[in-house]
Amino acid sequence: HHTSHTPPLTPDHHHPTLHPHVFHPHTYTGTTKSIPTQSGDLTVTICGDTTLNPCIAYPEVGFNGSTCFLPLILAAGSQSLLLKHHYFIFIEPASSPTHPPTITDHALQLQDIVSHFKLKEVLGMGMGIGGYIMTKFAADNPRAVSGLILISPCCQTVGWSWEWLTGLRAVK
Repeated sequence: HHTSHTPPLTPDHHHPTLHPHVFHPHTYTGTTKSIPTQSGDLTVTICGDTTLNPCIAYPEVGFNGSTCFLPLILAAGSQSLLLKHHYFIFIEPASSPTHPPTITDHALQLQDIVSHFKLKEVLGMGMGIGGYIMTKFAADNPRAVSGLILISPCCQTVGWSWEWLTGLRAVK
């Protein structure tokens, strides 16, 4: 399994031009890992103090965890309750036009992530299609989810063609 290590999600106290008590988004990085799932390896980025409560974040099509969620998470700076109480597992979904995964496949991958890290309960966060996937995961695994933060979730059944076209538009 591929693993790259960068410092955890913490303020950069040693950077000479940054104030040590102000959160600066560009100083936040994480550890990227490839996790085996039932439908292939899934890349995740882990940010923060892993002794805190886990939050699994699933982005909108065409985004990654950092571009989708860090602005929200860091908006309150050092007063952020999310940062004070959670570490983050950002899902980095891969798309395959030849073998497109279903919403159920994505939800099962989340079960594999929870099992891999031996998590008892997670806060779920999802944007767009990621919100739909997190909702499906929570409905299928109610004891594994302490709560959901959904940002513009998709509220209707979607198919691969809709997801693929939306993803193409988001990338352009």
